[in-house]
Amino acid sequence: MYYPPGYGGIYADDIIITGSDDIEQGNLSKYLVKEFNIKTLGCLKYFLGIEVAHSSKGIFISQRKYVADLLKDTGNVGKGEECIDREMYQCLIGRLIYLTHTRPDISYVVSLLSQFMHRPTESHLHAAYQVCIDANYAGSLLDRRSTSGLMMFMGGNLVTWHNKKQNVAARSSVEAEFKALTHGIYELLWVKILLTDLKIPFQVL
Repeated sequence: MYYPPGYGGIYADDIIITGSDDIEQGNLSKYLVKEFNIKTLGCLKYFLGIEVAHSSKGIFISQRKYVADLLKDTGNVGKGEECIDREMYQCLIGRLIYLTHTRPDISYVVSLLSQFMHRPTESHLHAAYQVCIDANYAGSLLDRRSTSGLMMFMGGNLVTWHNKKQNVAARSSVEAEFKALTHGIYELLWVKILLTDLKIPFQVL
């Protein structure tokens, strides 16, 4: 890109430097300081709406402050205010979509609410404020189908998750839970086959 004489460009961006080698991290930081005008902010605590808490067992990430700011910016349905502004609803759903990075368990309900962004009503807004993580039986008012959800961890790390409406309506809460368990077993078997093919030792707990 060509800049005319006297023209200056200013860029503001964030970058995380991480790794298991402290020496290499230091060398990279020194190189970046030589090439760019940067400021080191120290230990990572907050990045792009994600809070990072450090402990002796590792790190824990959450979006607690992000959620608090979301509620502050979009208001509270409990105030009794009628709010069906489309742009506000779209902003709310967009931020809920971003929240699924650390809360994959709400992925299904958020994707459902996003289908009404072109013409939201008060009931949609109320549902968006009541987004929760609990699975329920026959929770869909449209077809009475239940939702299956699972989260699979490996070595303490989340490696796969699933949150989706079941294909057929369950006749009882027990049947809904059985279907969810079946999907979980399918997912576990797929991971087991994958690890076996890669010759990675594992133990199912």
